Amino acid sequence: MATIGTAVTLMDLARKTDPSGKIAQIVELLSTTNEILQDMLFVEGNLPIGHQTTVRTGLPSATWRLLNYGVQPSKSTSKQVTDTCGMLEAYAEVDKKLLQLNGNSAEFRLDEDMAFLEAMNQNMATTVFYGDTKTNPERFVGLAPRYATLSTDRTKSGYNIIDGGGTGSDNTSIWVVNWGGRTTHGIVPKGSTAGFQHQDLGEITKTLSDGSMLQVLRTHYQWDNGLTVRDWRYNARVANLDVSNLKAESSAANLSKMLLKAVNRIKFTSNGAVMGGRTAIYCNETVHTALDIQASEKSTVLLSYQQAADNGARILTFRGIPIRRCDAILETEARVV
Repeated sequence: MATIGTAVTLMDLARKTDPSGKIAQIVELLSTTNEILQDMLFVEGNLPIGHQTTVRTGLPSATWRLLNYGVQPSKSTSKQVTDTCGMLEAYAEVDKKLLQLNGNSAEFRLDEDMAFLEAMNQNMATTVFYGDTKTNPERFVGLAPRYATLSTDRTKSGYNIIDGGGTGSDNTSIWVVNWGGRTTHGIVPKGSTAGFQHQDLGEITKTLSDGSMLQVLRTHYQWDNGLTVRDWRYNARVANLDVSNLKAESSAANLSKMLLKAVNRIKFTSNGAVMGGRTAIYCNETVHTALDIQASEKSTVLLSYQQAADNGARILTFRGIPIRRCDAILETEARVV
């Protein structure tokens, strides 16, 4: 996969930092059940706990000059922002006898651990959208707290929020995200192996609640990751989409129109490419179904199906931007005002 500046996919990072290939194998399994990881680019942080980056807050001025007249010097304004990583952990246990019956293979053991890896995946995806260190200090700051207030001011992130018109508490959102080294990217701690640690703790005796015991093989997984939004202008949120209306179809919001507004709010968007970045659209099952229905009924020329380059599967796109299903996006969002 292509890299963007110093940002690479988690798979690329795992292959680069883990000569044994074990972490890369686990990351590959994670990517199959978390579509965000197919697009999300990661940068190794410059801090042991995260990443400090410089965000531009203002542009320098330019002046039209007359002959024999000077130009006042100017400079851009910026500020430093530190984004921290959260530490996501899980312990997996497999009955030793079960392993013996299946040849005691490492592949079978990893397959049995998939339930624990899936739980980590769901936690990670939820935090990408809703993580807020004000309420959960052990996590990282996700997208929703950064795009939380509607605004008509073009200098504020709220300008890139499109109001879907929902007024109740059963709302959902569509996200348009550009992943890139200068826009939005994931972070892993400095010096880590793709932010992922895997430790085989070997055989232990486990005591059950009724006092009985059995031999199990225990594995410890730790995934340290975070999120940085270096330039909010390259992402957009379609908020306040009424879930009940979407399911009813007859009174649903015009999703194509909403997406068109969102894509045009993103700076320099052209055919899904922004500053060389990788742009993707994320929505949950309800929204994806509604978009799928629109595409199948050919009610819009903006929605279409395209062949994926990697596995040949057909994916739904909006103006060439892939639409990913992510059920971590809630249907119980409060109205964004």
